[in-house]
Amino acid sequence: MDILLGIFAVIVTLALAFLMSNDKKNINYKGIGIMLVCQLLITWFMFSTELGNTIITGISAVFNKLIEFGTEGISFVVGGFMLEEGGVFFFNVLLLIVFFA
Repeated sequence: MDILLGIFAVIVTLALAFLMSNDKKNINYKGIGIMLVCQLLITWFMFSTELGNTIITGISAVFNKLIEFGTEGISFVVGGFMLEEGGVFFFNVLLLIVFFA
């Protein structure tokens, strides 16, 4: 069902782009097809091979480390607040965005 939902989302997005286009005659359908095939191949590679899984795990570890650094920076700036996993949106998300900005 998830695959059908994804295919439906791509079709709806392409249909909306087609309907909103001012120059429908000059749409590069070959380019769109090539990019969709490339996206499917990269997705298959990342989710079906051990190397792809290793790459995704590495990228995830880097972002987790960045979030840890940000959380430490926020606790340094705001002092005694306890930042918890289910805590206030402002402290858990917005301060992290401001800290990195």
